[in-house]
Amino acid sequence: LFHQRSTIEDRNALKERVKRMADCAPVVIAYGNHDMPGDLDIFGDLGTRYPVSVSARWKVLLVQLATGGAATAFVFPWLARGTPTEVDAIFEQARLRLDIARLRDEPVLMIGHATVVGAVSSTGQPQVGLGGVEIEAAMLARLGNCPKLLNHIHKRQSVGGASYAGSICRLDYGEIEPKAYSVVEYDDSL
Repeated sequence: LFHQRSTIEDRNALKERVKRMADCAPVVIAYGNHDMPGDLDIFGDLGTRYPVSVSARWKVLLVQLATGGAATAFVFPWLARGTPTEVDAIFEQARLRLDIARLRDEPVLMIGHATVVGAVSSTGQPQVGLGGVEIEAAMLARLGNCPKLLNHIHKRQSVGGASYAGSICRLDYGEIEPKAYSVVEYDDSL
């Protein structure tokens, strides 16, 4: 949610936007690398029409949609440490839970804040060794055919089977590409 350590003023300003979103549909927030423990927890207590789920640890979450249906989301917040074997085990557990949701004919997706091997910055620099775990394409593939929506890299791109929305405005020197946001639509008639 934030490009640098957030202040109380930052969180109060964002609170109103989160409330407006959660009056229309459920909101899922994954902790990022600039969020300190407890920084985002207040967003889960706003008393909105639809729930705001805030995840500081990975989880598979059942989301009751505004349509009355449900979706299942694998939420993968920033993970500062972890071996490839440990991260792979997380993805395997998530896959099992997403497969159960698929048996219930629920839409499934992944939402996260992480670096995928092969991602590049706005200047074209590979994003490796920046801290935090790196997700490999094979881990993402394990989740099967579903949207895998990530943030952390400011450049809009698809890499390893995941899509980065990028940032909605320029945040760092060298970000000269057009900025945008992503909209994912699910058609349950297919």
